[in-house]
Amino acid sequence: MTNSPAATDLPLDQLTAALRAGAAGHLPSEAAVALLVEHDVWPGRADFRAFVDYTDDPDVTDTPLATVRWNEAVDAHLPGASGETLMLRIAASLAAGTPVALAEVSALGWHSTGLVLRAVAHTSGHRTDIGVAAPETFAPDAPGGWTAEDLHRF
Repeated sequence: MTNSPAATDLPLDQLTAALRAGAAGHLPSEAAVALLVEHDVWPGRADFRAFVDYTDDPDVTDTPLATVRWNEAVDAHLPGASGETLMLRIAASLAAGTPVALAEVSALGWHSTGLVLRAVAHTSGHRTDIGVAAPETFAPDAPGGWTAEDLHRF
């Protein structure tokens, strides 16, 4: 695939479909794309789309395909909130092995953490929807360290 100006001009739903099609069959890439699509920040941004290769050439494919040049996108240090840039780096880590420190996940909110957990589970072949219930507070003296009065699901 080559970088096409069409990737920057596509409606979001078409780009999303092409990204999912381009990742299909490779669990880490599927997980990375799903993470970014569900987080709903990067695929809509023109500066990110500059790192997306897109083709809808009928001589190449029956379905439009798009792939992200993950390492280049991360190396560009695109502007964004710390949680947004972390989600991009985690997606790049899943798809392309870009290093990311898991300790950084502590900066994410509950919803984003849930998306990351689902993506990691998908990468390892667990394709069912994964829900995580966790209590609000950590209590070091409680069994297992957690108190469980008010559970939430992402």
